Amino acid sequence: DLGNIGVVYKNLGKYQKAKKAFQDSLAINIAIGSGETWRSQCGLASIEAKLNQPEPAIQHYEQALDNIEKIRNLLLKEHKTFLTSFMQNKLFVYDELIALLQSLHAIQPNQDYDRKAFETFERKQGRLFLEEMGQSGARRFAGLNPEIIEAEQALAVKRQQAQSPQEQTALEQAEIQLKARIKAESPKYYVLKYPQPVDLTTLQNQVLQQGEMMLVYGVLSGDKEEGIESTTILWVIGKQHFQMFTLPVDEDTLKQEVAQLRGYLSNASFNSEFLPASLHLYQTLLPKAVQQLIKEAKLLYIVPTGPLYGLPFGSLVTSYNAKQGKLHYFIEDYPISYLSSASLLKIIRDEESKTDAQEPLLAFADPEYPPCGVGDKKGAETLAQLRTESYLKSVKDGCFDRLAATADEVRKIADLFNADYSKALYLGARASRSTVFALNDKQELDDYRYIMFSVHGVIPNKINKIEQPALVLSNPLTEGYLTMADAFALTLNADFVNLSACNTGCSGNSCSENVRGAGIMGLTRAFMYAGTPRVAVTLWSVDLYSAKDLSVGLFTNLKAGKKMAQALREIKLKMIQGKASKQVYENPYHWAAFVVYGDGQ
Repeated sequence: DLGNIGVVYKNLGKYQKAKKAFQDSLAINIAIGSGETWRSQCGLASIEAKLNQPEPAIQHYEQALDNIEKIRNLLLKEHKTFLTSFMQNKLFVYDELIALLQSLHAIQPNQDYDRKAFETFERKQGRLFLEEMGQSGARRFAGLNPEIIEAEQALAVKRQQAQSPQEQTALEQAEIQLKARIKAESPKYYVLKYPQPVDLTTLQNQVLQQGEMMLVYGVLSGDKEEGIESTTILWVIGKQHFQMFTLPVDEDTLKQEVAQLRGYLSNASFNSEFLPASLHLYQTLLPKAVQQLIKEAKLLYIVPTGPLYGLPFGSLVTSYNAKQGKLHYFIEDYPISYLSSASLLKIIRDEESKTDAQEPLLAFADPEYPPCGVGDKKGAETLAQLRTESYLKSVKDGCFDRLAATADEVRKIADLFNADYSKALYLGARASRSTVFALNDKQELDDYRYIMFSVHGVIPNKINKIEQPALVLSNPLTEGYLTMADAFALTLNADFVNLSACNTGCSGNSCSENVRGAGIMGLTRAFMYAGTPRVAVTLWSVDLYSAKDLSVGLFTNLKAGKKMAQALREIKLKMIQGKASKQVYENPYHWAAFVVYGDGQ
């Protein structure tokens, strides 16, 4: 077709002929109401960029994104495989536009191209989350009228059956009406389903507080065919500051360096090679100009992408003297909280203020797992068994070890708040998915201020074929798991949800291998939708006893009135300084894995 002819001319360097082919292709696609219109718009934009026609190129890229997102919104949830793959061959459109804006900013630094690049990145992050939500197959959302889901499905069916442009136009009007209904009846679901990227002005004037600064990392994959190199962009944002930096590291190099550092960090034996590797990564990700910009910050928000999801920034070494045994970590300078996008902080802070929860703590710990070897001799028969089989392949030794120490951990935290054990603690067989939903059905989950899951966690990656992150509670062979999709259906009223589990953030090098940070983005956002402004995850399998020290210390600081990011920083500093229950806990293996996503205040 004409679009392919345009590609051929483009590859031959005959840009004017390519432009004409893409223009003709675009006119035809618009006339017939084709779902491939975005391809023509993107192709035309890439040619206009090569012909040094930046403004029409930007316009056509944005039109292509509008069409991609419109189509995605109307896809059937039942077509989960197609939903999952839909954006995979379209993410490059966002990256091409960001790369174009990046190059234009270098030439014309006063034209706000850096601002537009940031806002395009935020737009991309919103779509990535929708893909993860679609992959989870979530059907139930707390507070959402089931009739709305049915209306969405009916509209998607009609969209797939529509033939003429007139039918498409009528369906677009129907979608506008449905969106208005969702916004009026279920504003939380509306924000989830139709993410609106925050603009820079709003972020600076209405969202960020004094002393807060944000480091937003965009890792772009690049496109060799388009001659676009992989690169990493950093936007530094404060109430009075905004600056874009191009960092000297591509995606593949970043994957390797983060994987290497995670290898050092996730080993209980301290390796001196960690020091130069960590310092190098610190200097790469936070060059001196950035260090100066954030010097007065009281709280840092970090928005990671790609392999950076697996990096605990607080463990980066800012200086060291090997001979004197002195070293300094980034966490010693700033409290740190993480976000999957800058827009998420606005969503959290826009939520209506909640009433104080009646009960201080709800904890699920030391769940009952089948003994190692049970269930692997026969073929799996039920869905829960099939899922268990898949999940077991993702964990060391192919079985879930008992987490007996977690029972003592949650008892100590309950004692801090004088909590009633009968209401606060669900241990052993009671630490189950059915218990969670029984409490939810009785509308009791929203009675608790702090919620803990001291259990195993599993995260998607390429090897284990797991589709969504999940918490492994008691009796996984029969009851299944508390998945990301399940979390959307819960109703919470919590200040903080602590997923104090093994691998709730990343499994092995999955954060380095998976450029979307699958798992962290979805699991944290699902619990935030359920009703909490902050969620803690762990980035590798943690030592249960040092984890207890950290958790108890964190809750002690929260009880004393410390803000979340500062409370976490203070217990980490205590461990770094050798003042925790064991000197060995100064090793970052013991404290670095624990990170908090959400509002750090």
